Amino acid sequence: VAISISIGGPGAAFWIFFGALLGMSIKFVEASLAVKYRRFNLDGTVSGGPMHYIAHGLTRKKLRWLGQPLSVIFAWLCIFGGITGGNMIQINQTAEQIIFITGNNESIFHGYAWVIGLIVAILIGMVVVGGIKSIAKVTTVLTPTMCALYIISGIIVIAVNYANIPHAIVLMLKEAFHPTAVAGGVFGTIIIGLRRSVQSNEAGTGAAAIVYATAQSKEPISQGFVALLETFLTGVLCLFTSCAIVFSGACTQALAEPVGIELASNAFKSVIPFFPIILSIVAVMFALSTLISWAYYGQKAWTFLLGEGKKRVLTFNIIYCLFIVIGSAMNVQSILYITDAMMIAMCVPNVLVLYILAPEIKRDLKEYCQKHKLGKFVNRKWLKEVA
Repeated sequence: VAISISIGGPGAAFWIFFGALLGMSIKFVEASLAVKYRRFNLDGTVSGGPMHYIAHGLTRKKLRWLGQPLSVIFAWLCIFGGITGGNMIQINQTAEQIIFITGNNESIFHGYAWVIGLIVAILIGMVVVGGIKSIAKVTTVLTPTMCALYIISGIIVIAVNYANIPHAIVLMLKEAFHPTAVAGGVFGTIIIGLRRSVQSNEAGTGAAAIVYATAQSKEPISQGFVALLETFLTGVLCLFTSCAIVFSGACTQALAEPVGIELASNAFKSVIPFFPIILSIVAVMFALSTLISWAYYGQKAWTFLLGEGKKRVLTFNIIYCLFIVIGSAMNVQSILYITDAMMIAMCVPNVLVLYILAPEIKRDLKEYCQKHKLGKFVNRKWLKEVA
């Protein structure tokens, strides 16, 4: 979010949230298909996601000639997307924040961001080697803790700047449709916002569907509703971040180049001097949970192509952790280019197949609603009873 506002101004915040609203229906279909076409392995683990519903879903529609190559293409793109877009941007911004709060140019880590990357790589390696159970245990603790800590801090920032709220809201909406100082105009702002929106909620990339396939739910549509809600809440959290930055006035600084997480840090610092430290803790938590998730996504894509096996998974984990170190030392703009390229590349085969398989999810949704008496099916029955 901070990167998006740094480049596209306050108006980009609106499009990040709008992108999440659009992504809700996409994520619904992805998660539903992931559960419907998942595979149970001999060791009791579950494999699922776009690789599987692309291959098996299209085969069921007598399009095996299209499904098989597309599933392989997506798997490779997911691997590269995991080690770049899902990996490098997280550690890069975490390293930036740690360097920022420890003195910036005078920080002991200045010029040695790779050391932070190495430490995080070791931590991530210890978690991902344990597999999905280990990943689930860590993220179950990390996610609610970081969200609670972040929201409480953000509420304080917004509350202190309550007098700026009306003006800031007008500014965000005005800049969303009539940006004055943003390169690329309205269209450029929309693109900037939607890019970061896709990266934050992953709708369209198919990545999150890989882990949704492991859900204990036996109802694909039920899991689709969970995914839909998760995308909305991600959008709300991004909007929350935008409000903290814009309301505090931090976004009025020069936007000559991507400021990134430093912008959010300044917003928090404007209220209480030690808040950047809290943000650093949250940033590390966010980064660790995201890095762990994408490690799992990449693992499943890797084993889809090369087969299950501890040595094969270990090979991927080593490569993944190596890119954590590389990402920590790279320029943020270079990583953004790589991230955007990989996110859009993953979307192409995935969204194409989502459209092909959407009609069967529509039928499943109708049956689910009839079974549980939801939505318009309740209303129709009620109208008949009244008549």
